[in-house]
Amino acid sequence: MRFRLTITLLIAALSSCVSAQDLFQKGVTEESQGNREKAIEYYSAAIQTDADFVKAYNNRALIYMQNNRLADAATDLDEALRRQSQYAPALVNRGILYEKQGDLERAYGSYDAASQADGALLAARFNAAKAALSLGRTKDAVLHIDEAKKIAPADAAVNRLAARIYLAAGRSGEARDIYKTIYDGDGKDEEALVGLIQASRRIGRRDDALKYAEIYARERPGCSRCIILLSSLYLENGRNETALTTLEAGVQRFPSDSTIRYRLGLLYAGKGERAKAVAQLEEYVKLRGEETDEEAEAAKTLLATMKKK
Repeated sequence: MRFRLTITLLIAALSSCVSAQDLFQKGVTEESQGNREKAIEYYSAAIQTDADFVKAYNNRALIYMQNNRLADAATDLDEALRRQSQYAPALVNRGILYEKQGDLERAYGSYDAASQADGALLAARFNAAKAALSLGRTKDAVLHIDEAKKIAPADAAVNRLAARIYLAAGRSGEARDIYKTIYDGDGKDEEALVGLIQASRRIGRRDDALKYAEIYARERPGCSRCIILLSSLYLENGRNETALTTLEAGVQRFPSDSTIRYRLGLLYAGKGERAKAVAQLEEYVKLRGEETDEEAEAAKTLLATMKKK
């Protein structure tokens, strides 16, 4: 009780002789130095001096979020928006808070509203694009990321998100260009490498896709999905025997990978090597156990057919 009274008196003393802007700026300074509680005091004093000073509500809410005081953060942001409904920074932060609370739909609504309020605010456009992509709203994601790229064309995070969105939207050539720039700058960037493979494949540049897939498999010897991807690309390029030997090596390295077993079984069946196909498909069925999906049902049907022969 005494502590709260001291804080109240301090806020009153601060706000009696200093402008809200000055108090707010002192809070910003304290926050930049890591003094969160002191910053809260100054933001609170700024609010007491001018109840419509929405920047103080917004900044205090950010500290509350950092301190996991989510209810207090929501109260401040809602109050800021009640007083100034188009204040874009508070709309963005309300969206971030909705995301923390697991409500992506309302988060997107806040980010989109922030983008309408201030189309040049990068945080609004970026977060709206990211949320739209997660919600499967590809057109909205493209709209926002295109605007974000106009605002910050060289921003690494913006370009990475743009590549993801363009790939999802069928703008694979643009996605490939971005991923290639990223990969050329950092040859260890796995997302860029996988993106290059996917985008090259979609625009019909199979040789490029295969080249990058071979790099992917070589640099990641513990990656079973690399084997599966590489074998698929060999098949697409008409290199069936290479696909077969790739899967045979893969099953030795990853004997518990059901997908490799299934793909290998299919190739053996296609070559007419019934015994080998049956052996792989039986192992596949054992590995899948009681699991059921379209692939599992197809494997069981093929296995039963081959056993009748």
